[in-house]
Amino acid sequence: LNHVKLALNKLMLLADQSFYPDKYTENEIISATENLDKTFLSNDAEKLQVNSEADLLFEGDILLTPVQANQILDDHMPFVKRKLLKRSLEKNLQKRWQGGVIKYRFHNSIAEENHALIRQALQFWQSHTCMRFVFDENANSEDHLLFFRGGGCYSMVGRYGGVQVVSIGSGCEYLGIISHEVGHAMGLWHQQSRPDADSYIRIRPENVMKGALYNFLKRNTNQVTTMDVPYDLGSVMHYGPTAFTRDYTQRTIVTLKPGYQRTIGQREHPSFLDVEIINRAYCEQSCPRKLPCQNGGYTHPRSCAECICPDGLGGIYCDRNERSQGAQCGGIISAPKFPEWFEITSPNYPNTYKDGQICSWLIKADPGARITAEFVGPMEFFCSETCKDYVEVKNSSDLRPTGMRFCCTEKPVTPIWSDGNQMVIIFKTTSGYPHIGFKAKVQQFFSHKITIFNIDDFKMKPTTSSSTTQSVETTTEATILTTSTRVTVAPTVESWTPWSSWTHCSRTCGACGLQSRFRSCQTSTRICSAQWKTAKWTLLNMRRMISCPFAVYNRAFFVPTVRRILYLSTCGKSEKLDLQVNCWHCHSLRDCISDPFFCRTCSFVQPPIQCKNYFDFFGLEPSYNLDVSVLTSRFRSLQSRLHPDRFTQKSENERKFSEQQASLINDAYSILLKPYPRAVYMLELMGEKISDGDERSTGVSSQFLMHIFELNEMLEDCEIESRSSLIALRQKVAADVEQCELSLIDEFDRKNVTEAKRLTIEMKYA
Repeated sequence: LNHVKLALNKLMLLADQSFYPDKYTENEIISATENLDKTFLSNDAEKLQVNSEADLLFEGDILLTPVQANQILDDHMPFVKRKLLKRSLEKNLQKRWQGGVIKYRFHNSIAEENHALIRQALQFWQSHTCMRFVFDENANSEDHLLFFRGGGCYSMVGRYGGVQVVSIGSGCEYLGIISHEVGHAMGLWHQQSRPDADSYIRIRPENVMKGALYNFLKRNTNQVTTMDVPYDLGSVMHYGPTAFTRDYTQRTIVTLKPGYQRTIGQREHPSFLDVEIINRAYCEQSCPRKLPCQNGGYTHPRSCAECICPDGLGGIYCDRNERSQGAQCGGIISAPKFPEWFEITSPNYPNTYKDGQICSWLIKADPGARITAEFVGPMEFFCSETCKDYVEVKNSSDLRPTGMRFCCTEKPVTPIWSDGNQMVIIFKTTSGYPHIGFKAKVQQFFSHKITIFNIDDFKMKPTTSSSTTQSVETTTEATILTTSTRVTVAPTVESWTPWSSWTHCSRTCGACGLQSRFRSCQTSTRICSAQWKTAKWTLLNMRRMISCPFAVYNRAFFVPTVRRILYLSTCGKSEKLDLQVNCWHCHSLRDCISDPFFCRTCSFVQPPIQCKNYFDFFGLEPSYNLDVSVLTSRFRSLQSRLHPDRFTQKSENERKFSEQQASLINDAYSILLKPYPRAVYMLELMGEKISDGDERSTGVSSQFLMHIFELNEMLEDCEIESRSSLIALRQKVAADVEQCELSLIDEFDRKNVTEAKRLTIEMKYA
């Protein structure tokens, strides 16, 4: 046991070096690990004594064998210290249970009423795989699992030999948790430790509790095999978003695609892909004759006459929707062609749904078409960190992995597109706290490709030349700087459908939102544009706008190489320029509204786009009445993520951009932190600047200037020894400044620029 503890102590050091490469040099790491070895071999070995079960757990619930611990350690050691062993862990058949039979028994510490729950978890695995779990209370010398009530939930990974303990401690008595630990015993590592995890999630080391970073180290391909099963964010083996967090308001794991954030960490039951990887490892020979299962399903190893289907799918060959439970709902939907929609709702919407309901809709489009789903109307589910009641959308061409799960009131604000001509929507409730559910509408587009044009309507006018013009569009809703582009088109413009109506604005009053609308070329024989080789295209037309009415400013901007959008923030009181550009690394579209520092797709740091005001950097509303503690907290969080020291081992671009971004937020913080620079900046946002000579033009009184002169004289008269006089003067000045700040808050709230400017100048002298 002490050998395992020693390995874990070394992993703590190596994890710090892995996530913070500049923290230690390679030689320092080698020296520190060698010192731990010396301590272990010396008379001070009791310093490494195992004081509790938690001291031996890796990733929170894995009891490593000494061999496993040393293999993981060796893989993360500096190269010169690696033993370079030819080995694999669960890839080795010796780590698997022979014949697919696992015997088990209960220790007397397990309460009788929990026997049935453990058997239920074992039955789930048994009914979905070829594995057999056999109860044998006399299996003392044979390989078997011993369930006991330990200090938490944990298990070994794979077959160890002899008695193999599985702890089901207090708080572990749930089907999903027990299934998780049994999954370990059959050979499953945690999902987020897969070698390909970085393509799906990012670890936020700054939010991880001290000494726990080693729990986020990945395995390599020598240690584990994925059996060619794709990564599953809905795996029962996946950490939740706040695993090992030092502050439960801060996430330690962030999904690269935001729609999956509340999918990770589910403990309902093993997912379809959890089951599939076990079946590939143990059950490939169970059914010599394979059925023609569709949509990622495969022949059931326990019942060779049926298919195991991905969640949301059913039927003999997985070509139908999954059978509903607790309500009359779901079905196979033929998505209507643009511009028609088909509406889908949770049972009893907009009234409350019931607990224990499951509905699934298999939505199909014509070959070559794609499906779009848009959530409309109020949406409300029981709110939890990982969704328990939810609507799930599977829009990938591979329908096996768990989809995006939405709960709480977090309605998707933009349409969701399918990769192919199928989409699955699942509604499920298990929390016991009913809410109103959701409403969505779906339709199909004939589209081999989606073309995104600039902000205003695409002009279908035959011409032989192309040009770009700029104008300001005035509406009662928003001011939009548009770019109207004329391109060469064929005369058969009638083959385009009319534009759809604009979708709802994605943001609330005071923020820059997104609207979209569509038109489609539906014929296969007529050409919609001579510029393209195929007629099966859809135009996606987008615009940025503000949700609230405001006065129009007759101004236009031109910014080379980027898309132009004029918008106003704080309900029209502040003019801004939104620059939409492509990520320098993955080339996905980003803008400074939602992606100011990092690309949401690839998570690489981006060059600054200075179109946001300084308040926006910290997620604050432009206001002079600022909570400095919140500002400081958010600044420190940003600085931790963007500090150049974190990018010393990255590419030249990442190092350069991190320095630029860090410098920008430093400037923003220093201006917003202090009252006077903040007031000057607020005036600039309102179109007013302070310059020399403004004391007279703004009406600063001679009495005020005389008061400042008198204060300066008092300061000069104060003797250094007269501490009480200095304290009294300081208190007087502080009272003056405080009164000035209170007056400034009122004037800024009233949008009284003239009076705010006068008070700001007075503060300058104070």
